[in-house]
Amino acid sequence: MKALFRAVAVAAAMATGPSALAVPHNHAERLFLASAKSRHALIKLEAAARSGNAAAEDWLGLDYQSAYSKGLSKSYQIALKWFEKAAKKGDANAEFNLGQMYQVGAGVPRNFAKARHWYRLAAAGGSTEAKYSLNVLAELAR
Repeated sequence: MKALFRAVAVAAAMATGPSALAVPHNHAERLFLASAKSRHALIKLEAAARSGNAAAEDWLGLDYQSAYSKGLSKSYQIALKWFEKAAKKGDANAEFNLGQMYQVGAGVPRNFAKARHWYRLAAAGGSTEAKYSLNVLAELAR
């Protein structure tokens, strides 16, 4: 869900201009935002991900999950690969995104135990979205 919320927020911000983005963005996020209009930005984002930058890996995963960049085809399998790379480095956003994939069964079999595992790691890394999602899973289990 976070990936969906992030994609919607990004799309809304792009429609109203960069000043609508109230929080400062890291370099990987800026490349992701620019990739909707610039193939060059996507190439730079891919290069940063391939060099092992966890934030770039996460954003590239989000890009494949949502097909945000112009000309990029949606691929849950490629998104999963990039999220896993970033998550292995302790990236809380990627851990959260993996939890989402397992919770909804996007490109993987739906598995609440795996979703819970990734949400717990993300929550330990400070993700408030993961904490909320853990509560949602607990409610679903009732």
